[in-house]
Amino acid sequence: MWVAKCLDMPWRLLAYGLARTSSHADPVAAQQCVERAWLPPDRALAALSVRSGLDLFLSAAQFPPGSEVLMSAITLDDMRRIVVAHGLRPIPLDLDFHCLSPGLDEARRRLTPRTRAIVIAHLFGGRVDLDPWAEFCQRHGLALIEDCAQAYDGPAFTGHQGATVSLFSFGPIKTATALGGAMLHVRDAELLANMRAIHATWPRQAAREYRARLLTYAALKAASSRLVYGTVRRMRRGQGTSSALRNFPGVDLLAEIRRRPCAALLKTLAHGLETFDASALAARSAMAARLRALLGDAIPSPGAAARPHNHWVFPICAAEPRRLIDDLASQGFDAIHAASMQAIPAPPDAPDMAPREAMSIARHLIYLPCYPSFPERELVRLAHAVMSSLANRATCRETAAPPFSAALPTSGMA
Repeated sequence: MWVAKCLDMPWRLLAYGLARTSSHADPVAAQQCVERAWLPPDRALAALSVRSGLDLFLSAAQFPPGSEVLMSAITLDDMRRIVVAHGLRPIPLDLDFHCLSPGLDEARRRLTPRTRAIVIAHLFGGRVDLDPWAEFCQRHGLALIEDCAQAYDGPAFTGHQGATVSLFSFGPIKTATALGGAMLHVRDAELLANMRAIHATWPRQAAREYRARLLTYAALKAASSRLVYGTVRRMRRGQGTSSALRNFPGVDLLAEIRRRPCAALLKTLAHGLETFDASALAARSAMAARLRALLGDAIPSPGAAARPHNHWVFPICAAEPRRLIDDLASQGFDAIHAASMQAIPAPPDAPDMAPREAMSIARHLIYLPCYPSFPERELVRLAHAVMSSLANRATCRETAAPPFSAALPTSGMA
């Protein structure tokens, strides 16, 4: 069976990380080293996760209780929870289906004297054009937080120059993963100093914890091979390994994220950034473009029009996600429902703010397996399986759901 999401961490990097967990490196020196490698000027901060980075920013910003934060309406629910934990009010901004960008007109309508910041998330490997958002935030005196957790595509891009803070993740399923860690690009020296001061008070992650994580993911990587994965899925009663990939599965979110990364994680992250393979990313993008062409416009793919786009995952929407997942599993393809990506609900006292397009996307979102190791014949077979499953059913876009009518060309079909 073809696993839905491959771990983007070579065996050599896993071995490198394990070796570092047995050393007694200075974590402060390791942090300085990876920060210098990320950005030559003093604008970088290495943290445990993007969640940690958002928490650090909000802790340093000290917005008055009840302040409002406008947010891209689809995100990890933990990001919303962190905003709420700071006594702030998250306000969703609905998204355009094709490029997954929030609308400036809606932001203008949602703007109040209590608004203090905007969080824009680049989703699924695509990027939102932040030029108008940077201008909007500057005009209204707002902080602009750029969530690049799904948008890393090499050292050339460290965030938009108009963002107050850009957050990059190197967690378990991210591009160039180190199985943890985040790099923050902070463009205000005073803000960065305050964030560093807060960060210094947090406890340090234990090296043994990182070692256990490396061993766990080594096992998951081995179990994700095509020969083994089908057996694993059967043993887990139809569940794959995706449920084991949560970065912070506990209930006390703030306690988990308010820690500094250990030296081994920082060194592994630095090594991964230094040895980043741009050709692998190009191959992934080419494979996604090929699958997009095979599926055609009849299969809705949120964010497909975003540019640039590195296709971190290949998302589609289906009216009946569970049925499509089961149909694909019967054909040897492990698609997954993207339950971790959720729509931010409307504030209880303002139901009219419900982000209806984002809610529809989140309910019907599926990730298809698509990565460079796919042979062409298997990619064609996957496209055929998706088209067959969705034939004669409505597509998922509830705002405009035409009946499925396209057919994949039979040439070359297995």
